[in-house]
Amino acid sequence: MPPKKTGAIKGKLKKTKPPEQKLQEEEAARLKEQIRRQVQERLDRERLVLDACESLYSTKEVSIEALESAGEVLCISDYKDVVKERTLRTWCGYPTCANTLPESDIAPGAKYKIMLRKQRVYSIKGRKYFCSDGCHMASRMFESSLHEYRPIKITESPVPAQPKPHGDKSKSEEENKARVRFEAEEAAAALSSLKLVEK
Repeated sequence: MPPKKTGAIKGKLKKTKPPEQKLQEEEAARLKEQIRRQVQERLDRERLVLDACESLYSTKEVSIEALESAGEVLCISDYKDVVKERTLRTWCGYPTCANTLPESDIAPGAKYKIMLRKQRVYSIKGRKYFCSDGCHMASRMFESSLHEYRPIKITESPVPAQPKPHGDKSKSEEENKARVRFEAEEAAAALSSLKLVEK
């Protein structure tokens, strides 16, 4: 019988990570997943905007419904790009118009047109992209209805707001009034600190 070894432990001890390191790794994994989701959402939005733009400049005439649905995801700069793309194809810049652009008597770099008969000077900054004044005005009206920047969240179908319980109504109204008062006081303080300088 072999003698027993005292003090020797068979096998290796598992090294455990300190709890702080585990928390840091979990937090890092959570942040990584959150960033991945945000990037994927942004790519989906960009793809949706690209599809909307292509639908507006790939065909000569677009229906009003298609223009309005594209307007939900486009911003002003996207719409201006659509107008320019249509102009490159010699189509009227307004997507619902099927006309081609007329031969222009305006010089390529001109910014103004002088009408001697009416004795007026007109700015032709954006007019050269359209077949008529009507299309130009309609396009400007549609452009003014768009967002200045792309919407942050684009939803396929709007979600109705959940009704709030009646018991909390007075509390939320009081909080809103207090918040408005606080913001007004901050604005007044910022305005009073401004100095006017005469030139």
